[in-house]
Amino acid sequence: MEAPRLFEEMKRRIIEIKHWNSTFGNGIFPKATNSVVGVLPVQNARTPLFKNHYIVFNNMMGRLGNHLFQFAALIGIANQHGYTPVLLRLSSLKSIFDIDVQTKVPTLTNQKSFSEKRAGIYDTRITNLTHSANWTLNGYFQSWKYFHASVNILRKQLKFKENILKQARNKLLPTKGKIRIGIHVRRGDMNSRYALKRGYNVADVGYLNRSMDYFRRKFGAVSFVMVSDDVKWCEANIKSKDLSIMGVSREVDLAILSLCDHNIVTTGSFGWWGAWLAGGEVVYFKNYPKNNTWLDKQYNKHDYYPSNWLGMT
Repeated sequence: MEAPRLFEEMKRRIIEIKHWNSTFGNGIFPKATNSVVGVLPVQNARTPLFKNHYIVFNNMMGRLGNHLFQFAALIGIANQHGYTPVLLRLSSLKSIFDIDVQTKVPTLTNQKSFSEKRAGIYDTRITNLTHSANWTLNGYFQSWKYFHASVNILRKQLKFKENILKQARNKLLPTKGKIRIGIHVRRGDMNSRYALKRGYNVADVGYLNRSMDYFRRKFGAVSFVMVSDDVKWCEANIKSKDLSIMGVSREVDLAILSLCDHNIVTTGSFGWWGAWLAGGEVVYFKNYPKNNTWLDKQYNKHDYYPSNWLGMT
C-alpha cells in the first residue's frame, strides 16, 4: 500500500478505535462510568453485550456499628465503580432499616477479593479496582472516606423501620422548643483490663461534662438524652436537670440518637453512627483510640472522624 493511502487507513482505524473506547471501553478494561460496568463477552448470539458486575459483602464482622461501616463501604465503593452492591447473607441491618439491596446473584465467575490493610485507615487501593472482575470485600472499612461521595444514596438506604422509630419517639421527652443533644456512653466490653490495655479507651466524667457544657454555651437551654450500655454508671456519675438517661435496645437506642439535633460521641462505632445518622454537629472523644497502643496503630483519626466533627478531651 502506498504511503499516503497507508497513512489515511491508519488514521481511519484510530478514529474507529477512539469511538469504540468512548462508547464501550477498550474491550479489555471496560470504561469506568457511574452506570453498571460491563465486560465485552465472547461473540455469542445468546450472550448480552454487557453483564452486571458485583461487589459483595458476605461475612459482616462485629456488631451493629461495625455492620454499618461495612454496609456503608459496600454502597460507597459500588457506587464509585458502577457495580451492583450485594449482601449475600441477610444482615441484622435489614431487620432495623428499610434496606433495598440484592441478596442473591447468579453464579459469579472471575471473582477477586479485596482485604483492607487496617480497620480504621482508608485504603487508597480501593480506587484502583480493575473493572474486569467481580469483587468480594473483606474487613471493617471504618472510614467515612469510603462513602463520602455516596451520602445521599446511603441515607436513603438507612431509614429506620417505622416500628423502631415509633418506640424511639415514645421514649423521648418533649423538649419544649429546646435543642436536643444525644449522648452515647460506651463502657461495657471496652472497660475491661484487656481492652483498655489494647487502646479501647473509655470516656471519663470530665469529658462528658465539658462536651455538655460546650453545647450549653452554644445553644443556651438544651435537652440532653443519654443512651448507654451501662445506665447505672451514668446515673451515678452524670447528674443534671437537663439530662435524661435510658437504655432500651440497640436498635431503639440508635434511633433515639438519630432523632437528636446534635450528638456527643464517646467511644466505639455505635455512637459514631448515631451521630452520623442525626446529621448535626458532633463532638467526639479525642482520646479514642488511646495514643501509642495496638488499637491506635489500626486507625488514622483523620480517616475515622469526619473533618467537620470537633474533637475534645
